[in-house]
Amino acid sequence: MPLLLFRLVVAGFVLAYLPFNILASHPGQSVTWLSATAILGLAALAAGSLLYLVCIWDFAVQGGFAPRELVARGMYRFVRNPMYLALILVLLGETVLFRSWRLLGYALGIWLALHALVVLYEERGLARAFGAGFTRYRERVPRWLPRLHPPAS
Repeated sequence: MPLLLFRLVVAGFVLAYLPFNILASHPGQSVTWLSATAILGLAALAAGSLLYLVCIWDFAVQGGFAPRELVARGMYRFVRNPMYLALILVLLGETVLFRSWRLLGYALGIWLALHALVVLYEERGLARAFGAGFTRYRERVPRWLPRLHPPAS
């Protein structure tokens, strides 16, 4: 439970608190709520939020937050990092909704940091922990751009 709470608090900090401060320090145009950009931004924000919650659920149901086996079910069948992808989708939704170049730069910075974390730390740890199983998974499932259909098992 503490790790679940941690993930929700971090997401709140990265997705709400910091973007709010970026927008508050550089006020831009007001949001036109019935515009195409607002609807697109809200759709991305909602999809990313739902994806994030589904990923947390997948981890909790499939062995907790320190799984003994590789989690390759649910959204993890389509892309290796759906939780991080969800965070970026929310940030891009906020970027479009508030039409903010600063938020776009922030989203890019967060993605670069996540990419470095994944490549330099997480994938190495998964390779050590799960060996050939992770190697097969890595070969079948893309890191960032989801497949439209899960690969055959």
